[in-house]
Amino acid sequence: MLGANPATLAAWREFAPAGWQFADDAAGALSRADSFDPSLDTGFLSAYGATTLENDFNVYAEKMFTEPANLALLAREHELVRRKLEFVRAAYEAIDPRFSDRFREMGLDEASLSATSP
Repeated sequence: MLGANPATLAAWREFAPAGWQFADDAAGALSRADSFDPSLDTGFLSAYGATTLENDFNVYAEKMFTEPANLALLAREHELVRRKLEFVRAAYEAIDPRFSDRFREMGLDEASLSATSP
């Protein structure tokens, strides 16, 4: 989804930590995917997500649909995670506005993410 829209890709690239080195190819991404997860302050949710921009975006999407409560908690604790989650949420809502209702039900709407407790 990310690579299909150059503007979305460029905007997502802005979330990457300064100087972050992504893998050059699939083999490099797979070899780094089993390393330690980076600090959440980097905005990456997993070692695999830290390997490429596409993988980073996809990990956010995966966590939104499989672990929404955990991701919402992380978003309330880490500003960059919240901003990236909001970006992915908006990308899905731009494709189909019905995602807004689903994300609200999952606790991933703006009001839920700004709450101080889960």
